Amino acid sequence: MKTTTEKQPHQYLGLTTDQYQMDCMSQFMRWCMNWAKKYNMPLQSLLANKSMAIYYSNQFLELEHNFMVVAQKLDGLVDYTIMLKNYDMIMVDIYTNYPSALIEEAKKMKIENPKFDQN
Repeated sequence: MKTTTEKQPHQYLGLTTDQYQMDCMSQFMRWCMNWAKKYNMPLQSLLANKSMAIYYSNQFLELEHNFMVVAQKLDGLVDYTIMLKNYDMIMVDIYTNYPSALIEEAKKMKIENPKFDQN
């Protein structure tokens, strides 16, 4: 009996696992930068906030699932360029989700950087 494995998102996009993971991390960074700039707050307070990371991850996984539904239908019919355009059109919705309560929580977060001693 032959078993088949379902393709992963990176395979539909023509990326390696590492490339896709780096892209996912970059997307999280850009998402946090967007809110930090919009609310004039330190980027680190968003990046270090566990609740923000969980919220983002849940939103990301939902959008990634939506992409997978589309990608499975288009598999073999379009090239990586078209798949990437579909991915981008779906994933951009992450910027429309406003985690207001979490941003307010992150604003209160105090980040202290340890002093750097060269001696």
